[in-house]
Amino acid sequence: VADAATAAAAAADAAVDLDLSTLESLDLSANGLEDREVALLAGAVRRVRAVRALDLSQNRLGFPGLLAIADACLPVVESLEVLQCHTI
Repeated sequence: VADAATAAAAAADAAVDLDLSTLESLDLSANGLEDREVALLAGAVRRVRAVRALDLSQNRLGFPGLLAIADACLPVVESLEVLQCHTI
């Protein structure tokens, strides 16, 4: 879990410098992500305006993580076609 948290924090930090405006699909399934990591990544997801598919399945998400990602997806809800969040 510590490795997943470190990786998620590093990804979120790196995403600050990336142009994510054209990202259409993001698959983070089966990465051992938990609520804390998804909350960090939600900040980057908020900046993605063209996302059509987001896969967070097979992670260990609880209500806080699901709420964070749902809130992050609100600005792109019209373009979002697939959101997978079923847990293991």
